[in-house]
Amino acid sequence: MILPEEISLRPSTTNDNEFLIQVYASTRREEMASWGWNPSQQDMFVRMQYGARQRTYAGAYPSSENNIISVGGAPAGSIMIHRGPAEIRLLDISLLPAFQRRGVGGHLIGDLISEAAGLKFPLRQFICTRGSGLLPRAATRCTTRWNGPVRKAPGRSRLTLPENDLMLENLNSRIFSEQLHTTFQLRVPGAAPLLLELTEVSEENQSPSVEQFSLEFRGPLVPHIPQGTYNVEHEKLGTFDLFIVPLGPDQSGMRYQVIFSRLRQPTR
Repeated sequence: MILPEEISLRPSTTNDNEFLIQVYASTRREEMASWGWNPSQQDMFVRMQYGARQRTYAGAYPSSENNIISVGGAPAGSIMIHRGPAEIRLLDISLLPAFQRRGVGGHLIGDLISEAAGLKFPLRQFICTRGSGLLPRAATRCTTRWNGPVRKAPGRSRLTLPENDLMLENLNSRIFSEQLHTTFQLRVPGAAPLLLELTEVSEENQSPSVEQFSLEFRGPLVPHIPQGTYNVEHEKLGTFDLFIVPLGPDQSGMRYQVIFSRLRQPTR
């Protein structure tokens, strides 16, 4: 494990662009390898997706901070945070493979949890991808949204959710399964809404305490969207935010994935 004092942040500059693209590429390398693309095609795709993602974040969160994560003085990844007048949003955190599962992400996220709790602000849009290894072992791996001050239960290190849950917290794999092959409308900043079809719902495990499932969507090849948080509207489920990751194209269009991993809601 890496000691907390070895971890530091500094604001990114234009000189960091190539490093940031390298970090982003490391999060997409495994899936791109499955597409059979050559290195030139992969590099072109990564640069296009990274640029689109940055424009999306800049449009939606113009005051967000994009920081370089350093470990022992060596660049290790990036973290993007939006501090609003009444909330903190973790927009993105990515680490190079050599620094994953070593406590770096858990330490940084723990700092954000403490900051939000001290301000009595909600910490929102806290999303992790499968196998990211960002959270401490004692904490729930991910939650899609916290709608209120983040807190720890007395005497425990596990995170607890606020009492007033958002509707999204009550949407589970069964409810999404009932909406298979229906249309979800994404609001894309500065562009027309994008229509996606929900094509698959997969339950990841049957743990009594942790709920894990994923959604797969399919949309048109053009236009397509970069990884990011989008406001989504559905005629039966309502409006909510989802963190969406492109999986790549197939013969029918562009595939996208959303992963939920969170504490199960208590029975009421």
